[in-house]
Amino acid sequence: MTQSDLRSLLVAAGLPASLWQLPDLTYETVTESFVMENWLAWLDARPEELVTRYDVGGGLMRRIPRWIESAGDCDNLAIGTTAWANTGNALAAVKRKQARGGLAYGFLFYVAGPARLENFKIAGGHSINWFVTPLNQVRFFEPGMGELVDLNTTERSTSWFGLAA
Repeated sequence: MTQSDLRSLLVAAGLPASLWQLPDLTYETVTESFVMENWLAWLDARPEELVTRYDVGGGLMRRIPRWIESAGDCDNLAIGTTAWANTGNALAAVKRKQARGGLAYGFLFYVAGPARLENFKIAGGHSINWFVTPLNQVRFFEPGMGELVDLNTTERSTSWFGLAA
């Protein structure tokens, strides 16, 4: 899709257009499975000191990125998964010997509402990942928990910066 097409999709999804940085001329959509696989690969590449494990019952453990105030918090996690995805996109271009567009995947800053406070223990300024699916749906991903989430209309309208690279 073109940069203009992507901007139109983001506006239609209720995200302010003037705040988006879309430096590439074309963008490739991504699937939900790509987003999850990217997150898992990024998590696997993190040093153990930057990963938290917790018991989910039945002898199973879950890994999530360690939250470190200002040094490893929401913006660092969202930017990190974006950089990891773009590294993979560049590698795919080299391996396939083909030009590729940027990914319709990135991060955004917005004001988290009360529901997010209850679910993720956050409120106020927050950063997450966004992506566009092959069906041209704008979706959101919480890299701190490794989960697909939705933003309500108010949260979408409060976004103040977004980037795709």
